[in-house]
Amino acid sequence: MYPALEEYAKCYYLPLPADWPGFYYPKKLIAQGKEERIATIIPEQGQFHVYLNAVEDVVLMFKFFFDEMYKAVFGGILAKKPKPYRSTLCVTAAFLGWSLVRDKILPKCGSCKSHEFVSVLYVLYHVVPIVFFQYQAFRSGDLNDFENLMIQLSIIFISWQRRHYNKSTLSFLSDMAYQETFHPAYYQVKQKWLSIITEKKVEIFHSLLRKDTRNWSTGPEIQNTARTIGSSGFLAYFKEWFVPTYQRGTSEANYWKIAGKTAEYLLELFKKIATNMDKASEVYTRCLQFIVFWPHVQFTSSTK
Repeated sequence: MYPALEEYAKCYYLPLPADWPGFYYPKKLIAQGKEERIATIIPEQGQFHVYLNAVEDVVLMFKFFFDEMYKAVFGGILAKKPKPYRSTLCVTAAFLGWSLVRDKILPKCGSCKSHEFVSVLYVLYHVVPIVFFQYQAFRSGDLNDFENLMIQLSIIFISWQRRHYNKSTLSFLSDMAYQETFHPAYYQVKQKWLSIITEKKVEIFHSLLRKDTRNWSTGPEIQNTARTIGSSGFLAYFKEWFVPTYQRGTSEANYWKIAGKTAEYLLELFKKIATNMDKASEVYTRCLQFIVFWPHVQFTSSTK
C-alpha cells in the first residue's frame, strides 16, 4: 500500500522498532527469506514496550510489597492490576524513597541474612533501579551503558520466566553483537541516534486510534479515523482554550512529598524486619509459585 516506503527500503536500511509481534514476525520472514521486499528492514526491540512491561511485571511480581507501600504513602488500595501510570508511580516512589534511606539502612543491615530483609533488599536495591533507569538509559543515547543495563534486565526476565521478553531481550543483545561485526555502518549510526529508534509515538497514536474506533470498524473507517486524528491536532488546543480537560494520573512533577513519605515507610518497614528476626511462621497455600517473606508471615508454594 506504500510504494514510496518500498522504494526507500531498496536503497537504505530501515530500522523498525516495535512490540513483540512487530519485532518477532518481520525477523522470522527475513530469516526464512520469504519476503524480499523487507530484506533491508531491521526489526528493533521497542524499548518503550519493554519499559511498560517491566514496570507492570515488577508491581505484579512483588505486589505484597507495593500493596503495603501504596497504602502507607497514598492512603488507598492498589488495584489488582494497576493502570500503567499507577504502576510507574509505584516504581518511582520506591526508587526515590530508597535513595533517601539507602545509606542509612545498608551499614546497619548490609550483612543481614534474614530472608525477609533479603527479599525486600532485592526489590529495592536491584530490580527497581534497573526498571526505573531502563528507558531513561535508552533516551540518553549511550549505547554501551544501555547494553549493560539490558544484559541485567534480560537476566531478570529469564529468572521470572517472562513470556516473550525472556527471548526478545536476548535476541536484541544478539542483534547488537551481529550488527557491530557485520553491519558496522548501521551500528555506528545506531550509536549516534539510539534515542530516536523508538516506537513511543506510534504506540501513543495507536492508543488514540483504539479509543476512537470500535471492534466492528472496517478498514476504511479506521483509516479515515487515523487521518482525522493525525490532521486535527489543532482541535484539541481549540477545545482546551474553552473547556479545561481533566487528565487522570497527571500532576506537577514534584515528588519530594512522595519520596519523603516512602522513605518514612521504608524506615518503619526495616525496623519491623529487625524486630521480627526468627519470628516468621509458615502459611501453606496452593496459589503462589514463589516464596515471599513478609513481617510475621512466610508464604510458600507447598501444597501441604
